Amino acid sequence: QLGQKIKEHRLKQNLKASALAKKAKITRSYISHIERGNTVPSLKVLEKIANALNCSVTDLLTSNPESEESPPCEDSSSDTPAR
Repeated sequence: QLGQKIKEHRLKQNLKASALAKKAKITRSYISHIERGNTVPSLKVLEKIANALNCSVTDLLTSNPESEESPPCEDSSSDTPAR
């Protein structure tokens, strides 16, 4: 989930939500809503958050194989012949 990924990146950098909000130039409550999954940010806001976290938007949108909380998706299509 996007909000969880943002929170993971924030916590890895020991940032409080208010510090991330200040760096991204958005409100702390908006960060909180995003992290809890109550709202989905626009691409523009997602870019601001990614820049503030020194990562790419792609990093926030894709699963991280190193993270135990976000295991990689397994491709089951290889087990099934193409139709």
